[in-house]
Amino acid sequence: MSTPLRRIGLLTTGRHDWGYLLPVARAVEAHPMLRPIVFVTGSHLHPAYGATASAVRGAGLETVDVPLFADTGSDAPPPITPADLAVLARELAPALDSHPVDVMIVLGDRIETLMAAVVTVASQVFLAHIHGGDRAPGEFDDANRHAITKLAHVHFPATRTAAERIARMGEEEGRICMVGSPGIDSILNEPPVTDAELAEVVEPIGEPYVVILQHPCGLGPAREAAAAEAVCQGVVDAGLRALCVEPNGDPSRDAIGSTLHKFRCRHGWPIFPNVARRVFLRLVRDAVALVGNSSAGMIESAAVGAIAVNVGDRQRGREHAGNVVHCRTDRKTIAETLRRLRDAPAWARELRNAPCIFGDGRASARIAAVLATLDLSAARRIKLNAY
Repeated sequence: MSTPLRRIGLLTTGRHDWGYLLPVARAVEAHPMLRPIVFVTGSHLHPAYGATASAVRGAGLETVDVPLFADTGSDAPPPITPADLAVLARELAPALDSHPVDVMIVLGDRIETLMAAVVTVASQVFLAHIHGGDRAPGEFDDANRHAITKLAHVHFPATRTAAERIARMGEEEGRICMVGSPGIDSILNEPPVTDAELAEVVEPIGEPYVVILQHPCGLGPAREAAAAEAVCQGVVDAGLRALCVEPNGDPSRDAIGSTLHKFRCRHGWPIFPNVARRVFLRLVRDAVALVGNSSAGMIESAAVGAIAVNVGDRQRGREHAGNVVHCRTDRKTIAETLRRLRDAPAWARELRNAPCIFGDGRASARIAAVLATLDLSAARRIKLNAY
């Protein structure tokens, strides 16, 4: 008699986590004892965010849509509200009933991910958490991430430091599996986007240029707009052009978006609601720098030999490679940093050559191997803090 395949759920809430989860889904799919099911929710399902669910479905995996937004009719991308979280809770529970899984994988620190983790555990499903133990204060990012850690039954941190932090939170050593970041896997194992592929998506914008990706971090609309203004004006003062990617769905995203569109009108900068991950990484690699406060600057940028100029405190305390330059949210400081990167090739070359600290390209395979042998007994769902 053949052993039934373990059903592994992967919950993706938007473009921010799918690039990390797709390599894991592929590794699960390739494992003879596992079967992946992708639960698609969050901004993926709202047309104002670019309807990115089509990219998830295009991967050819089994998918289940789990609505989040109470209102999907708005033209402008809305922030996630408590009412939306209630919708997610109401929709995910029956989705788990109709598409049962043995383990649900979640990633990171988003508020909708935390809600999904609560529903998963309440449904008596094992919860696995990728990128626990990181630090990224944001508005309540650290609180969300650590709350998910305390709910999770198995942890897949990306670095040794993150693993040690999880252990200090009282999690049992046997539940902590340091694997690296799956976000690095596809970068190291797939060829970069070619010039011809890039030209199909992005018109030439002239060099030198930067990529701007600035997310809200709980400052309120006026201060978020001022921060985006400082970033954009710093780029202008440095004599550079910019390609902009719209921010994530957190509150005050519209304030940042309005500022970006103002600079598009003034300077002709292209703005993209979404950019395919491989295209984004090629653009970042070729740019003077990725400028803003995205986790992509902290994690993926070093793997493609890019430079990240991290602005403000959103990523304060987060591990990163030596390719990251930190700046205050100050127009003058940003401009000075960018001018130096452009005009000091030896320094820029040193930054680009910094080794990536987040993995060797085999994180997803390690995760799949752990999932195939994980003790799924009812007793193992009961956690005992180690402190």
